[in-house]
Amino acid sequence: MDDVLMGGEDLYMILRVTRKSTLTELRKAYRKRALMYHPDRNRNVSEITRETINEEMRKLNKAKEVLFDPVKRSVYDRWLEGSIIRDQN
Repeated sequence: MDDVLMGGEDLYMILRVTRKSTLTELRKAYRKRALMYHPDRNRNVSEITRETINEEMRKLNKAKEVLFDPVKRSVYDRWLEGSIIRDQN
């Protein structure tokens, strides 16, 4: 599950939503952020910026893959809860 936390970022933070968000809210947040970073909207940017945009899209797609699937989301939430509890001790 370590690959799910990309660079230490929580998947919910990547989409800028809370853990209580509904699937509809997740989809809306994903679409909004994906449009910001979509390659077709960012054609005339430097190579460095393009790499940043590509990395953001990879993060968004990973968040979508996990959080849009109820089974994966449930596993992720349980893993995240365990991680938070371990960090507090």
